[in-house]
Amino acid sequence: MRVASLAVLLSVVLALGAGSAAGQPRDISVQQMQSEKRVALVIGNSRYAVGPLNNPGNDSRAITDLLQSLGFEVLSHMDLDLVGMRRALADFGERMAEGGVALFYYSGHGLQVGGKNYLVPLRARLTSERYVAAETVEVDAVLKEMDAARNRLNIVILDACRDNPFARGWKSAARGLTQMSGPPGTFIAYATDPGDVAADGEPGTNGVYTAELLRALPEPGLKIEDSFKRAARGVIERTRGRQRPWISSSFTGEFVFTLVPSAQGQRETTPSPPPLQVTSLPHLGSLLIRSAKEPVKVWLGDRRQGEAAPSADLQIANLQVGAYTVKATAKRKGFKPWTRDVQIVADARERVDIDLETLDQLIKGEDGAEMLLIPGGAFDMGSTRDEVERALAVCQRQNSLELIPEFKGYCRRKYAYETPQARVTVEAFYLDRYEVTNALFEMFIKATGHRTRAEREGWGWVLVRNVNGATWRAPTGPGSTAVSTHPVVQVSWEDAKAYCQWAGKRLPTEAEWEYAARGTDGRKYPWGNSFESNRADFSNRVAPVGSYPSGASPFGILDMAGSVYEWVSSLYKPYPYSATDGREDPNASGERVLRGGAWDMGSEDGPEKIRFAGRGAYEPFFSTEYIGFRCAQEVQ
Repeated sequence: MRVASLAVLLSVVLALGAGSAAGQPRDISVQQMQSEKRVALVIGNSRYAVGPLNNPGNDSRAITDLLQSLGFEVLSHMDLDLVGMRRALADFGERMAEGGVALFYYSGHGLQVGGKNYLVPLRARLTSERYVAAETVEVDAVLKEMDAARNRLNIVILDACRDNPFARGWKSAARGLTQMSGPPGTFIAYATDPGDVAADGEPGTNGVYTAELLRALPEPGLKIEDSFKRAARGVIERTRGRQRPWISSSFTGEFVFTLVPSAQGQRETTPSPPPLQVTSLPHLGSLLIRSAKEPVKVWLGDRRQGEAAPSADLQIANLQVGAYTVKATAKRKGFKPWTRDVQIVADARERVDIDLETLDQLIKGEDGAEMLLIPGGAFDMGSTRDEVERALAVCQRQNSLELIPEFKGYCRRKYAYETPQARVTVEAFYLDRYEVTNALFEMFIKATGHRTRAEREGWGWVLVRNVNGATWRAPTGPGSTAVSTHPVVQVSWEDAKAYCQWAGKRLPTEAEWEYAARGTDGRKYPWGNSFESNRADFSNRVAPVGSYPSGASPFGILDMAGSVYEWVSSLYKPYPYSATDGREDPNASGERVLRGGAWDMGSEDGPEKIRFAGRGAYEPFFSTEYIGFRCAQEVQ
């Protein structure tokens, strides 16, 4: 992370001073400005054991020399530990005077953790983010010290936005420094945009931002805001736009670092209209970006700027006047990309409100099948121990296999893999509204010449003809008739995977399937927790897909209870589910999971066997008359 620029530190100081002197007049004459007390604290930390820096020592020495030449009493320190930084800050508080100008400059490592900024002393033990508050100096402590002095103007410059080695892997640490604000009279300047990092410079030189400040601050007659604008322009030109310094100011009074000399070579001693001679500069503009609903990632053209959220606006400062394209994408899936052209006006802040639209709820896949958007969310996957025990009791009472010695324990093994229940988060995706039908599968066969294992071995599965003229039989069972709208059966996991790939899709994961079936409220069946026989196809009948609309899942997906078992992508492995433990490897060997129950369950077994949490498994080459599938598709 790079040290928040001199501009940042200046802003903070200004904010404190202005807030303290909120009731005092803002206007000041040149004579008064000439005589007011100026005090500065300059700290440069470079000799870190972890992540040593090239130039804080050079920067702090150069800033010290410059400020002394501008009439500041400077307390200058280098390579301070925690005690040293706190003592220097206390000494700074003693030297400040009410109504004067205070400036704090820091060059070294800085951290943004939990929305707050911290300055890192030497020998800080930052093994985790828990130690940050105890081992560093919070920037707010600097502001409080300055606020207590009731200065007219407080300037804080934090050149602390370099890439930081301490925060890597921390959960609440963010890139760069976060935006700060202060009471009236505060001027905050950053070496680069909040949340971004800045260049440290070559060894033996100065940091890019401080080097430009050293050029801009001595310019006679420049108001404070113009001094920092000039420095910002220099940084932008040197880095070709990769680094954009940023300022935040509530200071409405007058201040110049270098007063305009008179004809006799002396400083002006009496004010003249206008009160100050000011060099004109090309003006810049800024953007304030707000997101109404979702945290978003923001680009300006092709350059990533940072993030905005309902609780945290993104500000982009020091922009050249002209047209820009703002782009935004949600941090989670399920929303359309957002784009808008904006015009940056000189000395003005353009506000941009981002209100993302959700993706289309209903689309059609490449195979023509209807697909519904399943929004991202979290749910409790699997069964509780009590639910498993109830299902186990039913299985033991109804299953004759338990009476055969070699099958003893069949039911317990069957339900063991439904626990432990665990919280699982699923990203948004699309899922076929219906199971893949005979008609759709026939299209696949004709387009690819694919031959299922069932066909090769003469098992038969649908009443249609393939490109070779072979006739396939319908699923067996009372009253069954094979028509184009029936779910295709006698397809293996390998066949289902091949079809989904042909259609530009994939099989859903086990977690996605269960989430799409039960939603977020933990229901047992698509319609709720009580079994209702008229809402699912499970009584030895083969029905066309969508025949039970009242059995739709919370997201509108049909036939997820009964009809046919459905292949999913996952290997049959113990819970808790994890997408990264190898079970989603499409090339791994082992049984693949089946979900959803089937038409052949019968009224006695159905209530337990078509529960959403129920799991089955077969080898990926297996197929039979009660197994089908549906496909999923990524959200772009």
